[in-house]
Amino acid sequence: MLAQLLVQPRQTGAELARFQQITPQSMNVIVQSLLARGYLSSGKNLLDKRRKELYLTEQGTRMITSIQAEREEWLVGRVADALSEEETQVLIKALPVLRTMVDRASRFGSDEHENEVPDEPEEFAGE
Repeated sequence: MLAQLLVQPRQTGAELARFQQITPQSMNVIVQSLLARGYLSSGKNLLDKRRKELYLTEQGTRMITSIQAEREEWLVGRVADALSEEETQVLIKALPVLRTMVDRASRFGSDEHENEVPDEPEEFAGE
């Protein structure tokens, strides 16, 4: 959920709940815990005062970027151990397509893209 706010800040608890496919009540428990720990802050939207938006604090941003860096380091090690040089090169060529898919998926849960279905990358269409 914190990674989602890093990619797309100023979401409401309800928007995050939809994205995570959990109930708003469950998301509220998570949000309250993260607010209490200093990873999130909240504020009202300047144009729509009813809209309570969530933001990562500096502490929250540091934590999520640290976790992402650890995961990336682990993945690089696993790839190096498990794949041949040729397989690694194939994977490297596929990374832009995978990044596009991840970016689309991270936007998929927002109101702006609520009815949008992520496209299948052209390189893999029909496979």
